[in-house]
Amino acid sequence: MASKVAPAPDTSSPFLDIMKTYVQSKICYHPSALMNANVTNVNTKAAAYQIDLWTLIDRRTIEQQGRPYNGENTPQEQLRDPWSYDFGRPAIVLENRQKSVHDLMQTSWKAVCSKCNGHGMHNCAFCHGRGRRACTHCRTTGNSTQHAHQCTSCHGTHTVKCSNCRGHGKVSCARCNRRGVLLHWHRLTIEWYTLHSVSYQSNTPLPVKKIKQAPGKQNYLSFEQGWSQTAQFDQYFQSRLATLPNCSVKINELTEDYNKKHLQNMKQNMRMIGLKCEIQKLDITEVEYEIEGFTNKRDENMGNKFHFYHYGVGKENEPLVYENDYPLNTCGCCGVGCAHYSKCCTVM
Repeated sequence: MASKVAPAPDTSSPFLDIMKTYVQSKICYHPSALMNANVTNVNTKAAAYQIDLWTLIDRRTIEQQGRPYNGENTPQEQLRDPWSYDFGRPAIVLENRQKSVHDLMQTSWKAVCSKCNGHGMHNCAFCHGRGRRACTHCRTTGNSTQHAHQCTSCHGTHTVKCSNCRGHGKVSCARCNRRGVLLHWHRLTIEWYTLHSVSYQSNTPLPVKKIKQAPGKQNYLSFEQGWSQTAQFDQYFQSRLATLPNCSVKINELTEDYNKKHLQNMKQNMRMIGLKCEIQKLDITEVEYEIEGFTNKRDENMGNKFHFYHYGVGKENEPLVYENDYPLNTCGCCGVGCAHYSKCCTVM
């Protein structure tokens, strides 16, 4: 009885053609191994994601203001929580910081001026209320500095009239404009700005640099959402992404990125009031192939099987391929015998 003949490897796969084109484009790759290669598995559910997050930050500060009272109405409304005052909000994505100032006149009240104690006048700071100051002409000796005769400025009294208060010892209170009463209110300052972060995820070993530069990314998810302090980031995205087919975005990694680059920047007087997210998806085809007579030096558990990842077409219609375990990625000019992995030769 005749013995069975093993079937010839399928070397006509379009995926192997992609790998052959890629290998032939590399100076330091030897193509001979692919002559007997055979595709064993194709995974079309591999993907990479570029995730852009924008958060609109609202920073609020309260300061007390005052001016001379002029008979204004003083409602004396109690100051509320700063975020309970609604003055609208800008777009989530801001190129520059925006600032708005609001005088909360409904909180205004009047009070006695602390500088003049309600009198509208206070002691002169130059003469301390005495109306006279030490004579600087004779340096309080009573005599001229050049001759031993009576000083013509103080006439021997050692003091002169204070020029600031004109000898009265009192000056008008500039703080209350001689009214003795001040009007006070609270001023709310709001500053809006945007925080932006970009993260990359993939269920393949495709490097971030490759994902970032890949031209074939497609819009996968885009939304803008008002945000509150009680919203849970991970739960919100869990419900959002659950509706998308074949989604492999890792919620825990996305939440970690949000906590590190957005939430940790929050201080007591800040709140996140808006969230925008754009996710772009890069479809990747993971191809497993085997080559008799070769061993995977990157992963010995793979035996004679290898991987490559096809993630689109470049600007010059060349196939975009990533691999890191092809058996002969060294100088092809030196032949098969010198095939090895070398930092100076390996082309990633």
